[in-house]
Amino acid sequence: MALSLSGVVGVFGWVRVSLFGSILHLELISIVVALVLIVLISIVIGALLPLLFDTVGLDPANTSTTIQVIMDISGVLITCLVAAVLLDSSLPMVPTTTTLGSSA
Repeated sequence: MALSLSGVVGVFGWVRVSLFGSILHLELISIVVALVLIVLISIVIGALLPLLFDTVGLDPANTSTTIQVIMDISGVLITCLVAAVLLDSSLPMVPTTTTLGSSA
C-alpha cells in the first residue's frame, strides 16, 4: 500500500511541477523523490507506531499527534536532505538562460 500510494503521489507531484514550471530537471526529480520518501516513511511509521505503543502498554489511540509531529519534522529534514544530495551534486547542470549577443 505504501508503494502504490507513494507512486500515485509521485506521479501527481511530477505532473504538477512539470505543468507549472521547473528550472532544472534535478529540481523536479528532487521534489518527486522527497514526496515519495515522505509518503513511504509516514505510512510505515503510521502502521508501526500504534503497534509499538500497544506493546509498551500505552494507548494506541494517542499515536495520531505523535505521528504528526514526527512527520512534520522528518518531512522537512527529508526534503532538505534530498535537495542537498541531488541539487548540490557534481552532475552537469542544464543552462536556464542564454545571453543574446554574447560572444564566447
